Amino acid sequence: MRSFIRYDLIFPKIARLACIRTPYFMAFLIMAISLVVVAMTTEKLTHTSDEAEHVAAGMQWWQEGHYDYNYDPKHPPLARALMAAPLYFMGLRNNDQRLENINVYTDDSIGNMRVGEELLQSGGLHDYMIRLGLIRSMLLPFYMLSMWIVFIWAKELYGEWPAVASLGLYATLPPILSHAGLAMTDMTYIATCMLALYLCMRWLSDPTISRSIMFGGAVALAVVSKFSSLVHIPCGIAALVAVNYYIEGRLITMKHLKTLPYALSVAMMLILLVYRCDIYPLLSGISALVDMNNKGAAQWLFGPLHGQSVWYFFPVLFFFKTPVPFLAVSAIAAYCILCGIDRKGSQVMAISLSIMLVSMMSHINIAIRHILILYPLLAIPAGNTLVWMMGTKNIRRPYVVGICVLALGWQCIDMVRYFPDYIPYFNVFAGDNPAKIAIVSNFDNDENLLLLKKVLNRRRINEAYVCFEGLHANHMPPAFFMPNKNFSPCPYEVMPGWTVVKKQSKAIFPEKFTWLDKLTPVETIDHTLELYFVP
Repeated sequence: MRSFIRYDLIFPKIARLACIRTPYFMAFLIMAISLVVVAMTTEKLTHTSDEAEHVAAGMQWWQEGHYDYNYDPKHPPLARALMAAPLYFMGLRNNDQRLENINVYTDDSIGNMRVGEELLQSGGLHDYMIRLGLIRSMLLPFYMLSMWIVFIWAKELYGEWPAVASLGLYATLPPILSHAGLAMTDMTYIATCMLALYLCMRWLSDPTISRSIMFGGAVALAVVSKFSSLVHIPCGIAALVAVNYYIEGRLITMKHLKTLPYALSVAMMLILLVYRCDIYPLLSGISALVDMNNKGAAQWLFGPLHGQSVWYFFPVLFFFKTPVPFLAVSAIAAYCILCGIDRKGSQVMAISLSIMLVSMMSHINIAIRHILILYPLLAIPAGNTLVWMMGTKNIRRPYVVGICVLALGWQCIDMVRYFPDYIPYFNVFAGDNPAKIAIVSNFDNDENLLLLKKVLNRRRINEAYVCFEGLHANHMPPAFFMPNKNFSPCPYEVMPGWTVVKKQSKAIFPEKFTWLDKLTPVETIDHTLELYFVP
């Protein structure tokens, strides 16, 4: 029987529709998988000291209707208020009575941390996990926003499949995954700063009033997310203007100057709105940050820095904390841009370079999180280079997908290997003990207590010596997380039984841990803790 169905017409239409939808489906799939991975880390990691302080400050924004300078005003209120919102509407409030031993600390941020811990831990371990999950989940939309901006920015410059590759590179970076799952200000800033720079690029190309208003709003969100925006965004704008002039001969016109007041007005109104029309905390926060930078704040790079910053801190840290595939592809992308092979990526590469240069002049040398904005920017030209390098730009799209998946394999392996804690991630160049390079929030920020508890329960260990000596003092794991465990202070000599040692403690005080040289750890926990047993 003759068929009246025109397969010769239907199949090409289906294939054409699939080709149109496949890049967006792949982008959605990458975003969904990365978001699930980040969300799954919440129930496996305890809070960091910064998270406790942030939630206490955010609760004050809701509870007292203002943003007090006592809660470390160097951090703006947007992310803090968002993360504290679910706890506030659950009926929780800050305890006005500080702990009795707060006077032993010279840094008031320790007291803020204790107030935040009371908020999280006041209802037992089960309620603690629910509350911690809630405050962290409030910032996940910003991670989604940052991934989407990487995709649409790369798509606008290069096309759909290079955009998918850029998104894949960005969404599998351990430094990004480590902060995407924490209730801190960093991911909020990455998303809002990327949004501001992207909208700035669009405004420079066509300075309409609507684009000016959106640009001003994005700048305001970046400012109330992190004060780094006051340096990074102007550097980014200067880089964009310079590249536009060098490549296309475009300068700032009268049309830009006429629409600029709209951006400034919207930015100022939104900033004052977030600060509840109180400008004093804003000014005191900026002043405190400037004072901190003038005095210098540096912890560790191949050894103690004693507060003295070094210009190479961020380049070195970026090199060791970034996966090798991303480093390689980014370097090739930079070479292609310098040689004129890729002229479209010159804008984002110039922004990245300007931010790295200004960061090298900073005297605040603490953590990789201060330059996380470099990763989404570099991922955009890197994704295009990945596709171009394989010679697949003009080949059928399914092959492009396969090549991108293979190229991302190394990063995916690292993503699986370090799950659920990506804070201690260092690439292969760092060697066996990365704590010798960088410590604290770059390696171990006490987020691994539940992972330690799981190992102790599996091995049925109820008594152990604990060597958790840090930069400030030796501390014990809080009994809140392991109430049935009997921990003893570090003996600093070989003693019968179980001993848990922080790798960064061995790096900070190698002379105190020579007694471990002849012992082999039974197990390494979360890449940061070593478990020893002496019969």
